[in-house]
Amino acid sequence: MTTLFTDAFTRADGTLDSTNWDTLTGEASLQIASNHLVPSAFNADNCDYVNSTGVASIPNDQWAQITLLNPTSSSGGGGEGIGIELRCATAARTAYRCLAGNTTITFSKMTDSGTYSGVIASATGLTIVANDVLYAEVQGTTVIIKLNGVTKITQTDSSIASGRFGIGHSSDTTGTPQLDDFTGGDFAGGAAAVAPSRRRTLVGAGV
Repeated sequence: MTTLFTDAFTRADGTLDSTNWDTLTGEASLQIASNHLVPSAFNADNCDYVNSTGVASIPNDQWAQITLLNPTSSSGGGGEGIGIELRCATAARTAYRCLAGNTTITFSKMTDSGTYSGVIASATGLTIVANDVLYAEVQGTTVIIKLNGVTKITQTDSSIASGRFGIGHSSDTTGTPQLDDFTGGDFAGGAAAVAPSRRRTLVGAGV
């Protein structure tokens, strides 16, 4: 595995900058607040993906992980939550959504320029707390989602073949979720270690 991009969000407050990030078509941008990442709009889906300046080329087989600083007050059972989006399209509102509430992780997708699938797969009865690490990968048609290195969801889906990794938030989420320390990469180059977090060792990939 290879790390292609990292962001600790340690810069001025405001909408996530366009230097390395773009906002998915039809969605709101996340924003930086006190060196963390938070939604900018709670009544709308938020999604930003790493653009071609951040990483020139992201393979279709990709992974990403992020630290959950403040899990939401929603269980997540209806697809609410905040977390990782994979294969985000750059010209249409499509992506695989891998989101966490405070007791549930879900897999869903946006296709056909914004058609929401509903929850396709979920892991329930969890206790998700501050500094837990959410990890998601897609290789071919297989999506795997882990929490602190433990696999919670494995799902096959062939709807979205390509795109870029990013960060997402569901419009139904309540509370004040916070994220930190995003890392994304591909599966080339063997089992390279993932860079550690300031708060917790990132354990999603290769565990």
